[in-house]
Amino acid sequence: MKKYAYVVAHRLRTLYWRVRRPVRIGVRVAVFNERGEVLLVRHTYTAGWFFPGGSADAGETLPQVGARELEEEVGLRPLAPLTLLGIYPFFKWGMSDHIAIYQGGVHGEPEIDGVEIAEARWCTLDALPEGSARSTRAAAVDLLALRAQGATG
Repeated sequence: MKKYAYVVAHRLRTLYWRVRRPVRIGVRVAVFNERGEVLLVRHTYTAGWFFPGGSADAGETLPQVGARELEEEVGLRPLAPLTLLGIYPFFKWGMSDHIAIYQGGVHGEPEIDGVEIAEARWCTLDALPEGSARSTRAAAVDLLALRAQGATG
């Protein structure tokens, strides 16, 4: 029943965005395990693979949002303060969404509840699963370039 509620809520949000045309900011977090793999999640209410993340609550800084969403969605905490990779625009359904993507490291394995997050998967940046979101793919290119230069998060 909760999964169905997420689907209905997402469809209502989409309708609202088409009417109101909001400008939003969200956060996603590219976290890496000790093997250098990045964590992606697949939601129950929309298609595609994404870095864990979500929208800010009132009074939160963007790094706080990233850390909170990481813990809520997959039960992991960053090992050190998250660092900003970049801001990635997303324009769909009449919405102007700006996604701040942070990066960092974690230890442990993701734990999901199966309600909001259907699946979590570790993968390499150069072999993202089919259906990875556009912002995920764009950030992966930037992360690969940074890692080739020797800069890590």
